[in-house]
Amino acid sequence: MRYLSGRRSLFLPVATCLLAVACSSPDDDRPPNTSDDAGTEPIDPTPAENLALVCKPGSASSSPLDIPANTLTKIDVDTTGIRGDTLMFLHEGKVVLASPKAEPGSEPADVMRSPVMTFDLAARAWSTTPTMFGASLSGAIQAAFAPDAAYVFTKKYETSTLLEKVDLATFTNTAVGDETWKAAVTPTWAAFRDYGSPFGSIVDANLVWDSAHAEVLLLGGQAPGAALGTFGSFTFDPKANTWRASPRGTDIARSLFTDLETTSNKLRLVVARARAAWHRGLPPSDLAMWVQTDVVPAWQGLDAELKGLKDRVAALGGKSGLDEQSITMGKTRFDEAVTAYTAGTEALAGALAGETLTALDRVALKVREAAWALAPEPPPRLAASVAVLPDCSGLVLFGGTHGDFATADTWIYDFASQRYRQLWPERSPSPRQGARFIGMTGGRALLVGGNTFRRKIEPQNPDEKLPTEAWLFDATTMQWSFVASVPAEEEASMMRIVGATHVGGDTMLAVANGGSEYPSLQRSSTWALRLDPNTLDAEATATKGVDPGTSFSRAEAASGWSPAWYDEAPRDPEGTFGAWIDGLPENVWTALPTVERPNTSRSWGSTIFDEKNHQLLHWTGGHQSDPTNTVQHLHLETGRYSIGHVAEALSIGNTFSGRPDCNNHTYNAVALDPVSGLLIAPHRAGTHVYDPALGDWVDFVPTQPFGYDLYSVKTASTPVGVVAWTGGPSAGGFFGKFVADKHAWEALPVMGTFASLVGGDESGMVYDSKRNRMLMFAAQGYEDAGGQVWAYDFASANATALEPTNRAFIDNSPSSQALNRVREMVYIEALDLVLFVQMWVDNQQVGYDVANNRWVKTSLARHASQQFGSVDCGIAFDATRSRLYSLCNYAENFVMRAVPANITTTPL
Repeated sequence: MRYLSGRRSLFLPVATCLLAVACSSPDDDRPPNTSDDAGTEPIDPTPAENLALVCKPGSASSSPLDIPANTLTKIDVDTTGIRGDTLMFLHEGKVVLASPKAEPGSEPADVMRSPVMTFDLAARAWSTTPTMFGASLSGAIQAAFAPDAAYVFTKKYETSTLLEKVDLATFTNTAVGDETWKAAVTPTWAAFRDYGSPFGSIVDANLVWDSAHAEVLLLGGQAPGAALGTFGSFTFDPKANTWRASPRGTDIARSLFTDLETTSNKLRLVVARARAAWHRGLPPSDLAMWVQTDVVPAWQGLDAELKGLKDRVAALGGKSGLDEQSITMGKTRFDEAVTAYTAGTEALAGALAGETLTALDRVALKVREAAWALAPEPPPRLAASVAVLPDCSGLVLFGGTHGDFATADTWIYDFASQRYRQLWPERSPSPRQGARFIGMTGGRALLVGGNTFRRKIEPQNPDEKLPTEAWLFDATTMQWSFVASVPAEEEASMMRIVGATHVGGDTMLAVANGGSEYPSLQRSSTWALRLDPNTLDAEATATKGVDPGTSFSRAEAASGWSPAWYDEAPRDPEGTFGAWIDGLPENVWTALPTVERPNTSRSWGSTIFDEKNHQLLHWTGGHQSDPTNTVQHLHLETGRYSIGHVAEALSIGNTFSGRPDCNNHTYNAVALDPVSGLLIAPHRAGTHVYDPALGDWVDFVPTQPFGYDLYSVKTASTPVGVVAWTGGPSAGGFFGKFVADKHAWEALPVMGTFASLVGGDESGMVYDSKRNRMLMFAAQGYEDAGGQVWAYDFASANATALEPTNRAFIDNSPSSQALNRVREMVYIEALDLVLFVQMWVDNQQVGYDVANNRWVKTSLARHASQQFGSVDCGIAFDATRSRLYSLCNYAENFVMRAVPANITTTPL
């Protein structure tokens, strides 16, 4: 098996793997439109403690707004309309605000444009200009401001991300609807799919104008179409109209970072082996044997690797290019990892427990923390905050999210030398992402707002805003200071800061949305802050700040996102859960007992039975669902749940760990391959492969012969592998199988025709093991059932419509009866019956009688729960034990002890 490999970083394009095998940096991670001399900048090995930004004293000027110092002051309400990400800057004495969205109802629904506005500082009033702005600015948190222009990432739905140049001189003077402000367009990141269009999105990056070289720097952000969510750091040369890779740091530091990250992953995946055994519910003697024969040798096998890394860390010096403080912090964290590793080795000599797994996981965490302390440039992150300091020779970067953890590290970058230095101030703002960072005069910058991980898991909302604070960074002292917070009664007004800019005199202006999480109910507001660095509260800095480089794990935010929470759950005596199922009445759907630590909510997805590991797998998201990307395991020996890694949530596409997102429903676009025992999941950027025995994604195949549309990509398990049936305007037409040992899809020959796919709930297929063929079901349209069935015979490659004898009953059914929901089904060979979980007549489960080619009503009654049998539910069959399972939403799951001989059917 070839396991996932490739570049791991947005800033550091380094190689790392999910499993301990050879890695490489695939060429397909490099975007188009790049120059041939990518990454050829000279690397300066001078120790970074010698790097400091050269700052000139700020010119003294009075504030344009007469407001209290060090106080976030509300200027107005309901003046700008509700805005998305904005282009906001000071031009000729006025603040310019441009955004594609306005107050609901102010523009036709199909015209996502709104007027550019200006703010008169003297009058404290907004006014509307003739210019209309319609470009989405979602690609970058901030624009790169050259002397006479701004470079912005723009993206409209179903288009690739573009780098556009905005002519500032004409921006506020053009005619209504005119786009003469658009001075240049440079396509970029256009190599990957997004619902059939190039999946070239860049998400929440920062664009910076490098005044020393007259170039645009791309810092951070996610490239969700790339294998590991990143193309690395890039620089755009406006004169040559090309992008080039721009790695920073010495080879010594870069290779050490790579190896530390790789070892961290190896340690984590050894723990995954132990976790899988722990949750299988093995008898104590079998569990002990598994640990000693499989886990312990793999764990001890990393001893020499850790010793080698310790020697390399201890030997770091000036040639590494790292500053002494970073080296000291890295050494301390690696020593903590070694200590934890020794303790873990001792713990593995005893009986395995959930707490043991938590202790072992801590080793990988400490190695990763050492890697980040010793990084030569900022490691991968989304929504970092970057401020260009107008009176200094560079910028400052703070924080961001990796998806599974957020960080509070601080970096400076010098334009002239093109080098980074990580700083270790006395205190720092807490970890956050998406905060606005505004360069001020005199080497100062203001950080305002930001988000963190939700403390309570809610549908489609992995993150939430932090209490609004303002922090000052001073490049001359390289220290942070707390400035101000918003009164509690005003917090709702600043749910999201959509733009901010320096307006002179140590004063910044910001625009915010708030009042509700629903855009149609939100209100806009304008805020200002006048900085007085001489009256800051040192005590507040100490109490509100955190240690530099602190990280905040999503596992700390909410227990359901933490593997340890499940690992340490109380366990019933061996065999209790299986005995409970054995005692159930036959052929009756029964709710699974509520466990102390249940799964998080999932909806609109398939229930997958893994025979080899005797577990159910559930991986789906969307509205009313946990939006993170963990696959949930229900272990059928113990009745307990687990997840294999800390939950991640970024944008749609691939994360920095190489895992796919799960922000939307998967319907049944994921299936288990009985040949390899792996879970196969077509996805937006390619096909992902999950190892159920390990609890993690282990392979990624970027070449996928069809686009991805969650509504019209269907998969099913067969003896020849996972078969995919696709259709629709985005997914195209494909029918074929995934060959796991070749890491490739192969088209199957088809003689004849079969159905076109319809919608997410209106199509599905299943393998008919009695006849070696696929049975395919598709409605005629949305909520329009149809009742037709198609068959594909593997031996002859013939595809035929079967014309069920009572098809009319399904075809003529009212939409309210939902007989179009053919998405989730199982084939029960003993009954020669396809059983559907979302189709019911007279509260009896509907099936398709294969032998008699007719639709039937079975004797299986619907469970009384409102959740059961809905679009949330999937269905799986354990043929060996004759049990049916259905995983639904809100931790409501169901089981049946099936006795096929006593299940009867009646033609519809």
